[in-house]
Amino acid sequence: MSIQLFKNTLSSCLVIVLLGACSVNYQARLPNGAGGGVGYQEQRLTDGTILLYYYGNSYATDVLIKKYWQQRADELCPQGYTEIEFLTFKEYGTLRSPVMGRMTTLGTIKIHGKGKIDCQLKSSRQPQNQ
Repeated sequence: MSIQLFKNTLSSCLVIVLLGACSVNYQARLPNGAGGGVGYQEQRLTDGTILLYYYGNSYATDVLIKKYWQQRADELCPQGYTEIEFLTFKEYGTLRSPVMGRMTTLGTIKIHGKGKIDCQLKSSRQPQNQ
């Protein structure tokens, strides 16, 4: 293998790894902000009613957050659910990064989703024999 081919292959692998690190994956949100604080989190309010969150990072879009939120709702409510409410909201922050040799403060925006669902529970009624 030539040195140039090796360098090109190594560069390609590095780009793929870096792009993968920036993506938003479907996952449970880890405690204490581990994993960048990205993922779903839910809170059961009453029998069948759930407050569901999906926290994104600065690479998330409204559409992707809604898709992942709905995916989690489908998992929580295999019999179906009614969407009571859903909204996306933005979290603004900053980070320090070198720009043209100087440390600069840059703005960040993370998109999150929050909503309430009502799970359809299994019917307790038995079919009547005729």
